Formats: sequence, C-alpha cells, structure tokens
Amino acid sequence: MFLQVSKLHALGCQPILFLGQYDRKGNIVGDLISHIEPAEGVAQEILMKTRKLYEHLLRSKMSFVHYL
Repeated sequence: MFLQVSKLHALGCQPILFLGQYDRKGNIVGDLISHIEPAEGVAQEILMKTRKLYEHLLRSKMSFVHYL
C-alpha cells in the first residue's frame, strides 16, 4: 500500500491512506500513511482528529458486527 501512496505522490497528489489494525491487546487502532511533510499547528490537529474519527468509526462498526 505504501507503494501506491508513493506513486500518487510522484504524480503530484497528496494522498492520505487510513489503515485499521489490531494492537497487541486486541484493540482496534487507526493509522495513516502520507507523504505530507510533518505538519505543525492546525494541519497536525486536523490529521490527528481525522485519525481519531477513523478509529471511532472502526470501533463502532466492529461492535455492530459482533452484535449481529
């Protein structure tokens, strides 16, 4: 997946790839891959809030699936 993000970056895009995975304790965590320079200030806050929202969506989706 990293390769696809690199290719899009080479074409002039600024892609952000969101990933969901389980940590060692079995909790769902969100992560992102991007070639955007390490952001500071507002840009960093937006990326971190977006990642947290993605984690929340993953957790709520997984709890719904386990409920069924």
